Amino acid sequence: MIGVLVALMCAQLDSYDYTVVQRQFDPPNAVIPPGGTAQSDAVLLQIQCSPPIIGPYFAVYADFEVKPASAEFDETGLIADVFVDTDGTATATITGLLPGQPYHWRARQKALYVGPPVLGPWTTYGSNPAFYGPALPKPAVSNLSQLRSTLEELPTGASTNTLLIAASVDDPDSQPMRMLVEVRPAGVPFAGTATHQSAWVSDGRIAIVQVDDLPNGEWHWRAWALTVDLREGDPVASGGSPDFVIDAPPPPADPPASSGSRRKDERKTCSGSASGSAGALALAALLAAGLAVNAFKETVR
Repeated sequence: MIGVLVALMCAQLDSYDYTVVQRQFDPPNAVIPPGGTAQSDAVLLQIQCSPPIIGPYFAVYADFEVKPASAEFDETGLIADVFVDTDGTATATITGLLPGQPYHWRARQKALYVGPPVLGPWTTYGSNPAFYGPALPKPAVSNLSQLRSTLEELPTGASTNTLLIAASVDDPDSQPMRMLVEVRPAGVPFAGTATHQSAWVSDGRIAIVQVDDLPNGEWHWRAWALTVDLREGDPVASGGSPDFVIDAPPPPADPPASSGSRRKDERKTCSGSASGSAGALALAALLAAGLAVNAFKETVR
């Protein structure tokens, strides 16, 4: 007899209409659209039965199952026995969401009577992922500076032939980064596209960009960080108007060439390749030494 009664109760719970909703925990109750992002590491999940379950039950509760989007539902790790209000709604607070992690979820209501609870059907939120954990933190650049090729600081608006842009790059998620730099003629608005970039560096290190391909004129620039997982920071402008001036002398005119001088030039070109490599290594050593000096100066300040 009890078995027949439980079967009838299960059929009754199956006949109800259930609605599932996901909301922000902070700010509270704002609806999260399908595939939306939580504003904190917690969300509010709801299942509502319409009309509220009635009958010879002692109480009505709800179970919630939340999983990473790549994991199958298996009825483990449930947020169980969430009380259902008189309006038929149960609300579960889900905490500990991982930044950027996609999730999906489902819920069911159940009624307590004699013996095991009478279980209603699972209702799955309509999209997978249903929502994402809070947005990953943005990387940032700081201590921006512009230098001459000799590693001397270049004052705002000063002239140079070659510019070095240096900055510290930091990521709360500790991912490797590179610095992106946008250089535009003074008075021309930034377009949001990098014109130069540094090599990849570790979190907390100094990134350097060499700018040596500009025509003469006045220029301004801004920089931002990009992580290996393609998170971009907010651009930071140097702030000058202009930031620097390219004032390179015109290249010397080539002397008339003869067959003998051509062979001599070729010999110079061949022998110069080794000295060019040595020069690049020397520049790298100078950069490292100069940055160490700058870091020491900042510490003394």
